[in-house]
Amino acid sequence: MRARAAYHLAKSKDDQAVEALVKALGDSSLKVRRQVAYALSTICPLSALEPLIRALQDSDTETCRRVALTLGKIGRSEAIT
Repeated sequence: MRARAAYHLAKSKDDQAVEALVKALGDSSLKVRRQVAYALSTICPLSALEPLIRALQDSDTETCRRVALTLGKIGRSEAIT
């Protein structure tokens, strides 16, 4: 349910949605964290840059991979160094 909510929040492209998605990067559910990382990749918000960088430390390699792809899409030097 929360993973599906992440998808719909990303589709809204609302600033408040970004805040909710960033918060969900720390969700206890692996599925939710993975979906949030993917959802953020669809909107690539600069406001999520720092939380995404921190999310690279996630214990799940798939979540880290999705976060890295999102950071690459953002394309700022802070995201790739």
